[in-house]
Amino acid sequence: MTNDTISITIKNNATSRVDTLIKKDFPHLSNTEIETICSLGLVQKDDRILKKGNRVDTNINIFLTNSQKNASLYKNKDVKLDIVYEDEHIIFVNKSSSVQTVSNSFLDTNTLSNYMAGYMNTIDKGGILNAGSINRLDNDTSGLVLFAKTDEAYDYLYNIYHKKGGKDVEKYYIATVIDRNKQFVNHIYMNDSIEKSNDKKMCISNYGDYAFSEASMLGHNDVYATLFIRLYTGLRHQLRLQLASRGFAIVGDSLYGEENIENDDRLMLHCYSMAISHPISKKKMIICCEPCF
Repeated sequence: MTNDTISITIKNNATSRVDTLIKKDFPHLSNTEIETICSLGLVQKDDRILKKGNRVDTNINIFLTNSQKNASLYKNKDVKLDIVYEDEHIIFVNKSSSVQTVSNSFLDTNTLSNYMAGYMNTIDKGGILNAGSINRLDNDTSGLVLFAKTDEAYDYLYNIYHKKGGKDVEKYYIATVIDRNKQFVNHIYMNDSIEKSNDKKMCISNYGDYAFSEASMLGHNDVYATLFIRLYTGLRHQLRLQLASRGFAIVGDSLYGEENIENDDRLMLHCYSMAISHPISKKKMIICCEPCF
């Protein structure tokens, strides 16, 4: 339990499942979060720990943080945001590697959403935990993440980024890949179908979602190649999988890479640039953010 955990009594006068009772009083909690709360022993009856599927006919006690109870995103003010651009409608932030973009739970305290909440009053549009984010990056990928600061901005940006297939948004990445034999040609197009392999990985198959990107060579040495990549779609782990499947695993990618490279303490993949129309003026904006590798 954390310092701000409080005990709450959920009243009950009929035989009900524990998870059903919790959902009734706290509808903002996801099923996953309720399962986590129960698995941590935070639901009790007469000092007996209850599981989510237990059936009870009397009151139960649940221990929640203030963020969970009040459906509020935890505000982490200890981490300073690396702001690339900001106005009264939008904000572009440079996300560090190993930082999760969006909170999955009201218990989370160290995601980019938490840092945003510590910096300003975030909007609820798209979900409280989302904090107005328009795009997400893999935890290990660094670079540009766009947040909307108003509902109007969110509706416009979400529509052009997601509902229109991203045709009105240009996304560019920089990656350092392993290429010992200098097999990478100057430019390649990567067209694949991608689907989930297991909880951690994606795979290329004949029945997955369409994935398209193209990569150009920026530089090369005896071991590595630096690539400039345009991402047209944007599936989970898309660039990591597409490059690794062609023999060019991204340096630091322990999930899809097969070689152990020294000094690969982070994934060498960075969202470098985004071109998008401003939600209010509709003028095209090109925002860039240099990688630190």
